[in-house]
Amino acid sequence: MPLRRPGNHRPKLRVGLGLAVALLFGACSVQPVAAPVDDTAFWHHLQVNALEADPPTSVAELVGRADVIVTGRVRGVETGPSAGPTQGPATPLVALVVRADSVIKGELTSQDVKIVVAPFSPVDTVLQTKPAGNQAIFFLKPATQPGYYSCVSQWGLVEDTPDGLVTVVEPVQSALVNAGQGATPKTFAEFVDEVGVLVRAG
Repeated sequence: MPLRRPGNHRPKLRVGLGLAVALLFGACSVQPVAAPVDDTAFWHHLQVNALEADPPTSVAELVGRADVIVTGRVRGVETGPSAGPTQGPATPLVALVVRADSVIKGELTSQDVKIVVAPFSPVDTVLQTKPAGNQAIFFLKPATQPGYYSCVSQWGLVEDTPDGLVTVVEPVQSALVNAGQGATPKTFAEFVDEVGVLVRAG
């Protein structure tokens, strides 16, 4: 008759040891923390510190330069591709993930649009906050990176904020999108209507 080791202490020891290790690693693991919403800080990281070489001088000119114009909200932010050699040394880009609510000009193949932006701050710093997801209008052209779009101008992203319409990547240009309203601030709906009229006028 084959001999068997009495009892089953070893299996119990192995189970107990495995449980202890699992609890130890579970206690030591770091859970990812969601980036806090801070609209002002987020857009500040994307603001440029150089003048645009050939900026549009009116809303009509901005509309004319855009291949695609959409309204929507920034639903997410991710690390984008690097800028190509035509833009000098490779530069990490941020990709805004936008859920389009309406298309005013051009066509989209998907309701989700990825817009690349060259941030002023390092990408890791940008990703530490996220925008509020306010409604906005985006004036776009296909980016050099396949599957992405970029804004046609530094003021080609206009957000509806508690302070009114703001060209968030270049706030000093906000006066251009609010022009023509006198002392009454232009609402987001009024601006979208204005853009639609300009698109239909061709």
